Amino acid sequence: MKAISVQATYRIRGEESKVVRVDASNVIENRIGLEPGVSAVKPEAGSYVYSGMHDQGVMVEPKEGGVMSSLVGCLMSAKEENNKYLTSVIDDEKVSNIQGKEPISKKVKT
Repeated sequence: MKAISVQATYRIRGEESKVVRVDASNVIENRIGLEPGVSAVKPEAGSYVYSGMHDQGVMVEPKEGGVMSSLVGCLMSAKEENNKYLTSVIDDEKVSNIQGKEPISKKVKT
């Protein structure tokens, strides 16, 4: 089986600013279905969280572990890294604007 990984490359104004790679060897496998003992309930409109129920009734329990669980774990970790990095870029922009400096995202190499 091939190793599972997710890679994100960030470019600000055409310049590569960061590359984040998350592989399955350093993430926790995520549970895809409901926790043991939790009953399926119809989700609220617009909710995309697994609820165990669909319009026609209770869904079959998803298979836990394996490749999909590893992929979900990689995606969750990548999302956390994405949020941290983009928050730092936004915070840097705010500081640059307050101090009257040119923000990082507007600097272009010549």
